Amino acid sequence: MKKDFNRREFVAGAAAAGALLAVGCGNGNGNAPIPGAASSALAAKPGGGPDLAVARGPDIVRNIGAAVDAVGGMAAFVQPGQTVGLLINVLGAIPASHTKPEVIRTVAAMCREAGAKEVSIIDWRYISRWEQNKLIEVTREPGIGFKHIDLENAALWREVEVPQGKVLKKTRMFEAMWEPDVFISLPLFKNHRGATFTGALKLVMGTTHPNDNRQYFHGSRQLEQCIADANTVVRAPDMIITDAFEVLTTNGPVGPGASIKPEKVVVGFDRVAVDTYCAPILGYDPAVSIQLKGAYEHGVGEMDLSKLTIREFDVA
Repeated sequence: MKKDFNRREFVAGAAAAGALLAVGCGNGNGNAPIPGAASSALAAKPGGGPDLAVARGPDIVRNIGAAVDAVGGMAAFVQPGQTVGLLINVLGAIPASHTKPEVIRTVAAMCREAGAKEVSIIDWRYISRWEQNKLIEVTREPGIGFKHIDLENAALWREVEVPQGKVLKKTRMFEAMWEPDVFISLPLFKNHRGATFTGALKLVMGTTHPNDNRQYFHGSRQLEQCIADANTVVRAPDMIITDAFEVLTTNGPVGPGASIKPEKVVVGFDRVAVDTYCAPILGYDPAVSIQLKGAYEHGVGEMDLSKLTIREFDVA
C-alpha cells in the first residue's frame, strides 16, 4: 500500500533532471556553514520528491532501499568520484541502542554503487564502545572506512561559536564532518532519559568533543536546548536515514530496556521534520519537545508536517 498526502508545489525548475542532480549533491565541497546561520536542510531537498519517505516492513534492508529510492535514489545524492561521510549512533550494546551493522553496510553499498570512491564512518568515541557492541567489526569490512578522531589532537577539532545559542554559546566539533563531499546521518530513534528521545537532532552531539558534552550540554542541565543550539552550527546532512525499526522505549540511550517494533525507516533531509515525525512512535508530543521547538525556532527545520510532502508505504 502506498499513500501520498500533504502534496505541495515546488520551486520553478526543480523538477528538471539537471536541477535534481545539481541540488542532490548537497554540500558538495564540504564547506563549513556560515557561523550563526541556521542549517536548514529543507533547501537541499531534490525537487519533485517527498520531504519524508517512510518505508514499513519486516526487512530493514529492503526498507532502506525502498525509502531512498522514493526520494530519488542514492545516485541523486552521491556522484561518481565523491567521498561520503557517515555519522552513526555508537552508544549501547543491545541492538535497539545503536545503529545496526546492516544499516551501515546497506547505505555504504548504495553509496559505492552510485560511484562513491570512499565511504567512511566518522566518530571520536572510545574504541571500547565500538568493541562492546561489535560495531568495530563493521569498520574492518571492505568498502567501509573508519575515521576515528583523536580527542587530544587539537588540529582535528574546530572551535565553534554559537551566535544563536540560548544556552550553548560555544563548542568544539570535529573537522572531519566538513571534509567529505556528501554527509549522511544515520540516527537510531530511541528513548533518552536526559533528552526525552534521541534522533537526528540529538545525534549532532556525536560531532562534539566529550569534554564539551560534559561541561556545556550535560553541565548546563538544559540538554535539550543545547541540542537545539548546536544544530544551528553543525553541517546539515545531505540525507538522513533514521532507523525506527526496533525502538528502545525505556532506559535509553544505552538500555537494557523495553522496546517496540514499528519496523520503519524514515528518510528525509530536515532534522526537525524527521524527529517530529518519529516522536509519536514513542508516544511523545512534538509540540512540547524542547529540542524540537528550540531547533524550529532557530530555523533549523520544519515542525508543521502539514506543510510537507510525506510518502508512507509498506514493503513486502
